[in-house]
Amino acid sequence: MKNHGFLFSSVTSSFLCAFVFQRKPLQKQTIICVTDDGRFFQHRETEDTEVTENFSSSDQKPKKFSSPCDLLFPPSLCGQRKQCLPALKIKFLVFSEFLRQDPALMKFSELTLGQTASNTIRVTPEMIAGFGEVTGDHNPLHFDPEYAEPRFGGVIAHGVLLVGYFSALLATQLPGPGSVARSLNVRFKSPARPGDEVRIEVTIVKLEPRIRKVTLDGRACIGDRVVLTISAETLLEE
Repeated sequence: MKNHGFLFSSVTSSFLCAFVFQRKPLQKQTIICVTDDGRFFQHRETEDTEVTENFSSSDQKPKKFSSPCDLLFPPSLCGQRKQCLPALKIKFLVFSEFLRQDPALMKFSELTLGQTASNTIRVTPEMIAGFGEVTGDHNPLHFDPEYAEPRFGGVIAHGVLLVGYFSALLATQLPGPGSVARSLNVRFKSPARPGDEVRIEVTIVKLEPRIRKVTLDGRACIGDRVVLTISAETLLEE
């Protein structure tokens, strides 16, 4: 079976999770968690149970935790989780935009009104299939061309799939690593389809130094056509 990759990145109140999904053959899955201080945690599914183990270099043997990871929104099982990477045979898959960032956290004083960040993605059938498999959203509008034809002229991408790329942009570029999303207000304007090249961009429209809150407006466009607009509020630690 061919492997297909899909990325979902989310900023939550306790950690930054860069999540990479890979469709896999029928075999057990391994998830690697890399903490801020360089420790590694491995979550694996065995035949009859799920175990999460701490492979800290200072330990003589792994520690076992009672709760397994949740793939989409994992609790901070290790206390300071930075990345969650499911992989086949412990093969590391990483988010290229995340790795290109300076490891130093962005400081509020470095931000300016009007500052922008952008990224361009191409919607693929594999991306849509991966999102549907991860979330369980199997709405035929995204998978059945005949069903989707009368309303949309063919299958369309999940709107929230594109929102995930906005989350990645906020987490990796602007405001960047260390930022915490407080709210996302999204309006869907028109659909994106397999093969579409979508440009996503955000702009800082308000800075509140006292509470270190950053408000950004963003949009996703296919050429001149607006697919969605978004308003985001994020917080920085310093």
